[in-house]
Amino acid sequence: MELHGHSLIEQIETAFTILELAPGLGFTLDPSHFVCMEIPMARVAEIREHLYHVHLRNGKPGNFNVPMSEGNVDFAELKRMLSDVGYKGYAAIEYISTLDLNVTPDILELRSVWNEAGGTIARP
Repeated sequence: MELHGHSLIEQIETAFTILELAPGLGFTLDPSHFVCMEIPMARVAEIREHLYHVHLRNGKPGNFNVPMSEGNVDFAELKRMLSDVGYKGYAAIEYISTLDLNVTPDILELRSVWNEAGGTIARP
């Protein structure tokens, strides 16, 4: 299940409730949604042991899909947070292309930032 704004699981508390009801269930994390909703990474860290997949893109308060130059996601902190629990899974860049946002440069920059932080990007 994906922890995601405007979905069944948009709050960390809901994720823990679901874990109580379905032990062993794992989550997909997209930190841009938490930045969009102004939920600090420290709260996201609470569920890091239950993550099976990570989506990457930059976000800011009120918007989960912004250029790298405008976003507030701390990708180095995210990578450290995942490394602390031994996360070895892939991360997938998930930018949404719009008419007013050419995402190609952001995808390339994010891939570079994530690789420099020691991450692994999923390949199709």
